[in-house]
Amino acid sequence: MATSILAAFVSSAALFAGLAGVSIPILIHLFSRRRFRRVRWAAMDFLLEAERRNRRRVRIEQLILLALRCLAMLLIGLLLARWYAPPRGLAAMLGGTARTDRIVVLDDSFSMGYRTDRGTVFDAGKAALLRLARWLQQTAPEDRLTVLIASRAEQPLVAARRLDEAGAENLRGQLDRLRPSERGGGVRDALAAVRRLLDDQTGAVNTAVYIISDFQRVDWARPAGEERGGSDGALLRDGPLAVLASRPGDRQTVRVCLLDVGEENASNACVSSFVLDQPQAVAGVPARFLAKITNYGPVSMSPESLRIYVGEAAQPAVPVPAIAPGQTVGVPIELTLPSPGPAAITVELPDDRLPADNRRHLAVDALRAIRVLLVQGQGEAGAREEPPLLAVALRPEGPVFSGNEVDVIDENALEDANLGAYHVVVLANVFRLTESVAAQVEAFARAGGGVVFFAGDQVDPELYNRLLYREGVGLLPARLVAPIEAPATGGAYHFVDPDYTHPLLRHFAGTDVPFFDGVLTRQFMGCEPAGAASRPATAPTSEPAERSAARVALFYDDPDRHPAIVEQVFGRGHVVLFTTTANKAWTNFPDWFSYVAMMQDLVQYVARSSDPAAFPSGVLVGAPITLTLEPGRFDPQAIIRSPAFPEQPQWTLEARPGSVEGTVQLFWPHTERAGVYRFGLRETGGQAVTRLVAVNVDPAEGNLARCDEQTLSRSAPAPAVTYVRGGEIIRDDAEDAKHEMWPAVLIVLAGVLMAESALAWWFGARTG
Repeated sequence: MATSILAAFVSSAALFAGLAGVSIPILIHLFSRRRFRRVRWAAMDFLLEAERRNRRRVRIEQLILLALRCLAMLLIGLLLARWYAPPRGLAAMLGGTARTDRIVVLDDSFSMGYRTDRGTVFDAGKAALLRLARWLQQTAPEDRLTVLIASRAEQPLVAARRLDEAGAENLRGQLDRLRPSERGGGVRDALAAVRRLLDDQTGAVNTAVYIISDFQRVDWARPAGEERGGSDGALLRDGPLAVLASRPGDRQTVRVCLLDVGEENASNACVSSFVLDQPQAVAGVPARFLAKITNYGPVSMSPESLRIYVGEAAQPAVPVPAIAPGQTVGVPIELTLPSPGPAAITVELPDDRLPADNRRHLAVDALRAIRVLLVQGQGEAGAREEPPLLAVALRPEGPVFSGNEVDVIDENALEDANLGAYHVVVLANVFRLTESVAAQVEAFARAGGGVVFFAGDQVDPELYNRLLYREGVGLLPARLVAPIEAPATGGAYHFVDPDYTHPLLRHFAGTDVPFFDGVLTRQFMGCEPAGAASRPATAPTSEPAERSAARVALFYDDPDRHPAIVEQVFGRGHVVLFTTTANKAWTNFPDWFSYVAMMQDLVQYVARSSDPAAFPSGVLVGAPITLTLEPGRFDPQAIIRSPAFPEQPQWTLEARPGSVEGTVQLFWPHTERAGVYRFGLRETGGQAVTRLVAVNVDPAEGNLARCDEQTLSRSAPAPAVTYVRGGEIIRDDAEDAKHEMWPAVLIVLAGVLMAESALAWWFGARTG
């Protein structure tokens, strides 16, 4: 205690001199009371009587003057010792003097890497931690200190130890080597680790928890209307601090201090998304990609351009438009991958104050071609030309490869066809449907395959409705009614009301070219689009809906506005119904120049995408990679290389049984770095296969908007919460880190001396 008191003075020697000076007025007072020999004198009786009457008053006056003179000497000592008060922030953080276990959580998410004029926010957090540790060492040396880093809270930097000089120096060395991780939003998991530490404590222990962070709103609050938001939309009632709330019977006293080192009005541009904007990429054929750039700052910004890399090869940069505050813009990108197989693609913005989220990675497995199975119906005269006409549209002759390979079969061969070998199955005017064929096509779509139906004179509406529509829960996106023929006097119907937001028609939007004005349809199949239907009630509730609501992309201009193109999602696949023929039996659409473009877009839109279990995407830093392998195809051992290879060595993994019976999986939990992870596999026949998995930072962590003090203080109702701005304690050697008290002491001293002089004169005058 004496050490902590003396720490508040610049010159302790001057303080001792002041304390010694307090004794001077006391000695003078005692000496002045020395006794004399009494001599009785009758003339003095009157004076002695008066003295007895005033003795009490005089004694009180003397004590008042003595107290003022002692106080004056003490103030002179304080003035010479230069008394100062600790910074307000640290005083609030240190709390009481009782022995306390102190746990510090240092947020090292990548947003803490934001660069300021004084370094990074993470540097400020480390400085605040060191400053706090020194003050604890001076003022509470008996307290035990635990330091947790948010990204690896299970491995304490300091584990419940009293901090001596050697420990403080060791902590400084560890912090000097520490850098922000590439994870996002790790404070919640770190506080869960704190809760476990509290649960492991025995007996009633005072505990203080310090959280050093930039306190982003994305972690501590949600906009109004979002799930789990408060009624005012400003507070997370089950936010990160909720885990520290006391439980019934909990005898622990937990105080929480929130040390905010975040930067006010921080600006940041983030590559928030980068995806393949079509189901499959084909080698040698231009593929569409889409990058999204988000402006998380308070002012508009113009990132200028987006750099693109395929592997290590730089591609032409793409311009990026100006982005308003809080807005996201999509940047379309067209790339041609040179060869089949896996490819790693990276997009990158110019560096800003937070470079960690300026790039995003994508792993693509380029196909040799999209395989299309075209099932030929047995129609009337001219129907034999239907599949070849559609096949030509999908695979035109010429030096430029369309990216499609088309196999044509008769409807009689559909029963024995291996649909799993194809990405798209087209049934054009097919009559011969059986229950087994319908089940086979449904399973193909449910697994992600694309299915396209074309109407015709051989399509039996009753059979299709019974086997494929099934009262709105089957594969067909609409209930078929009956063929509708245009009146002989009216000529034909036209396409109208195109939905240009639909992927099948978006390439026709925004131009004045009459893509459909000359298309005439003499006959079509009437239909009633289905609504949304869910899985049966017996299915697990975690499963997605079996099918979405049907969506009409194009209509006819008949009086009832019947649909021309109806589409829906079924399982993981897409199903599209054309209510007219693919050949020229009912329409002249194949003669029109937009026919080939639409058929090409149709196949690319509905094509089966890669199995997400075998080709994972959307993996964030810190999340494990689970790679599902085809049973019996690969050897059980695989090699994994992280983005840090060759600085980090490669590892050998052993496949293990998957969650689905009969499957095997590779599991890799160490994804601490963003980039592309390479899995080297070997097929049982000896051929080497490479699978790529892209791991990216969490784009939400790039939103640097911060919580205010009021929201943070209310974020946990149970523990006592104190909020401190980091700038109040980060400064170490600066003079203003100590609040000098000498001006106030000087003013009080002058007042005491003046009061002593005035009272001494007044008391003396009365005595005289």
